[in-house]
Amino acid sequence: MRFVYTLLLILLAVGKPVADNVPFEKTKPGHDLQQQIVPQQVMVKLRSGTLKKAFVPAALQSIQKRYSITRIEPVFPDRFLVPGASDWRILHYADNRDPRDLASLLHSLPDIEIAEPRRLYPLVAIPNDSLFPQQIHLAQISAPQAWDIAKAEQGNVVIAIVDGGTELTHPDLQANLWYNPGEIPDNGLDDDQNGFIDDIHGWNFANDSGDPSPLPNQPVNGYHGTHVAGLASAVSHNRIGVSGSSWNAKLRIINGSSPTSDRSILHGLAGILYAAANGAQVINCSWGAISSPSEYEKWAIEQATALGAVVVAAAGINLLSTIDRSG
Repeated sequence: MRFVYTLLLILLAVGKPVADNVPFEKTKPGHDLQQQIVPQQVMVKLRSGTLKKAFVPAALQSIQKRYSITRIEPVFPDRFLVPGASDWRILHYADNRDPRDLASLLHSLPDIEIAEPRRLYPLVAIPNDSLFPQQIHLAQISAPQAWDIAKAEQGNVVIAIVDGGTELTHPDLQANLWYNPGEIPDNGLDDDQNGFIDDIHGWNFANDSGDPSPLPNQPVNGYHGTHVAGLASAVSHNRIGVSGSSWNAKLRIINGSSPTSDRSILHGLAGILYAAANGAQVINCSWGAISSPSEYEKWAIEQATALGAVVVAAAGINLLSTIDRSG
């Protein structure tokens, strides 16, 4: 338990990253932490049984033309076996209506259980690289003492890094990357039938592919995701780079970036569900925002924890004095 406690603490800490040459950017109170609303998109959850009537229920059909709804897409693939996942839809529309106004209207329809704006979550810190002697956070949480008890060398713990993508070829991470035994690499088939093709090391929700590396136009996201993976489980005692809090836990990489906005997470909640449904025991989310409550967010976390995952979220990095303890 001491090791698990240490692991959770370090994933929340602002430490030194694996990534190189990125200036540390201190986060001021309230700076860049207000959750953004994605324009012209609304999240809806259909009531149970609605999908048996039609993919697009009559209640939505009646407003498609009236409110310029151009596309209705599922949030999760058909084979995604998480209760209630198939009920979620993203509505895209063409006019300039405030998403909050449209969500309020949709919420009153009989076939809609939940309607809310789609949200964009900012990353909470962009740190710099260092070697072990400079990783003062490890000493502060007594990590060396915890390693005397357990290093996770013989364990089978999988830590999911839901972030901006991770450099899969980094020499301090490669040996600890999770490998999906149910998939045959690059054959274009969903061998394990989990709804995701060739998800060998994880999934990239930003470009819908099995390569969770950072997007070329997302340098900050990529540095951040690589840094966080290193905090969790950089290969330790190998004479190079940094030490992870766990020496040998396997890293399942999920890129939840916005495809158009660097330092932003758009698909984080889908990434959490994917990680939990595919066996990750710990899911790290080093991003967040000051915002109004989200039913989609609450539902996703509840489903992940029901599947047995521990969801670890960034807290306190914005230097605010209060922490929401309600869960």
